[in-house]
Amino acid sequence: TRENLTSRLGWHNVNRIKACLPDRVKALVPRASLEVMDVVDWSRTRAYSFGYIGQIYINLKGREPAGIVEPGAEYEQVVSDIIERLAGLEDPETGERVVDAVYRQQELYHGPYAERGPDLCLVMKDLSYTTHLGMEFTHPTVFGPPVNHESGTHRLNGMLIAWGPGVRRHRQVAGAEIIDLAPTILHLLDVPVPADMDGRVLTELLVEEAGQLAGRVTRERGEAGDAMPLTPDEEAELLERLRNLGYL
Repeated sequence: TRENLTSRLGWHNVNRIKACLPDRVKALVPRASLEVMDVVDWSRTRAYSFGYIGQIYINLKGREPAGIVEPGAEYEQVVSDIIERLAGLEDPETGERVVDAVYRQQELYHGPYAERGPDLCLVMKDLSYTTHLGMEFTHPTVFGPPVNHESGTHRLNGMLIAWGPGVRRHRQVAGAEIIDLAPTILHLLDVPVPADMDGRVLTELLVEEAGQLAGRVTRERGEAGDAMPLTPDEEAELLERLRNLGYL
C-alpha cells in the first residue's frame, strides 16, 4: 500500500524513486512530502521549516491556514527565541557552532510579495552543513548523516565571466550580484531597464556604446522579441541536458 511504501523507504527515498518512474506509474506513488506536513499538529506548532537550505516560517495567525502565533509582540518573541537558539546550536561531535548567520525576512526581501518569503533564513557554518525537510521524521536527533548522498551544496559567492560585443576586455568587476545580470543583459540588448527592477547595469564591464552595438547584433539575428524556434535536434539536445542536470 502507499502507507507501507512510505514507512519502509522513507518519504525522501520515495520521492527519489518517483522521479524515475513513468507518468502513468507516478500516480500510484504517495505524495510523500505532503504527507509529512499532514502529520504535523499545527495547533501546537509555532514555527516550521519548509525548504532545502534553512527557510523557517512562523505559524502566523491570519497568514497561515492554522496559524497560532499572534502578529506583533508574540511574533517578534518567537523570532528572537529561534535566532537565539540557532546561534547556540553546536555539533555534538566537534562542539563547534554550526550556524554562521540568521537573517530576518526584511533583511533579504522587499516589494509587494516579500511577506510570502520565509520569516528567517539561516546560513550553516561554511555551508558544510545542510538542512533538509523531513529529517525530524526519519532521525530522532537534530544531527544525522546525509540523506541524499550529496558532498556539498551551492555557495553564496560565484563567478562572473562575460565575453562578446560590448564587453570590455581584461576588466575585473567587484561587488557584482546575481540581480545585476538581468538589467545588464537588457542594456546589452538595447532594451530599457524597468525602474522597479532590482540590481544595476554593470557599466564598468561594458564599453560605452554597448547597448547600440548589441542592438545591431539583435537585429541581424531577428527583431527583438521575436521567438527563435528550436529545430527538433536542438530541442532534443536541450531536453537531454535538462535531464542530465536532474530537472526532468
